[in-house]
Amino acid sequence: MNLVIRILLLLTLCVSYVSAHEPHLEPRLIEVQGTAKKKVAPDMAICSFSVINEAKTAEEARSKNELNAKNVLNAIRKMGITEAEINLERFHIEEDQEYNQKEQKYILKGYKAVRAFSVEVFSLDSLPKVIATVTQNGTNSLNKVSYTLKNPEQYRLPLLKEAVLNAKAKAAAMLIPVTAKLGLVHRLSESSSFDYPSPRATPMMLIAKAANAESDSGSVEAYSAGTVEITVNVQASFNIL
Repeated sequence: MNLVIRILLLLTLCVSYVSAHEPHLEPRLIEVQGTAKKKVAPDMAICSFSVINEAKTAEEARSKNELNAKNVLNAIRKMGITEAEINLERFHIEEDQEYNQKEQKYILKGYKAVRAFSVEVFSLDSLPKVIATVTQNGTNSLNKVSYTLKNPEQYRLPLLKEAVLNAKAKAAAMLIPVTAKLGLVHRLSESSSFDYPSPRATPMMLIAKAANAESDSGSVEAYSAGTVEITVNVQASFNIL
């Protein structure tokens, strides 16, 4: 092996040794949280209700329930609500039992058939009429009315950008007193939350209004939707120059 090759090998070994024994320097980072919030009006509602029937036999309960449910669904179809906006959430038949104190046991009284539906309402002005229609045509349990957004991403994505800019501004402001500069972003993560409102009236109050007076059931104010509060948080870390 000639002298030049030996020298090159020796230099390579020296560089490798020095690199292996150099201390590993962690990047200098600053970590912050950026936040952006917005309140928007909901643009759709989901109305959940049940049709419940009792009878001496399971078949009789099922038959009555099927007829009542058909009447309810036909009534809301006439309002222009499509099949895609109507969802069967569950259907079951259960024993209806009553505890007999004298015999110290449960006695079979009959059977109960329950069909639970939900309806998507894309025009909030028509919500009172939808509730009045289902309650006046065979529904005997209004389970829940909830408000939501058709396309929540159209609000969340701009807030995401705003939250990142908020995090960057915070990091830059924190470095001013220590005469350091903000470098490139090192890591980003986000979390979002939607705080959806509920109607002021409870389901029992709403169903009572609808059953007793159609004029009351048509009052939009009784179903005040409130606002949806959207919060986006961003965890960000930046290099410090």
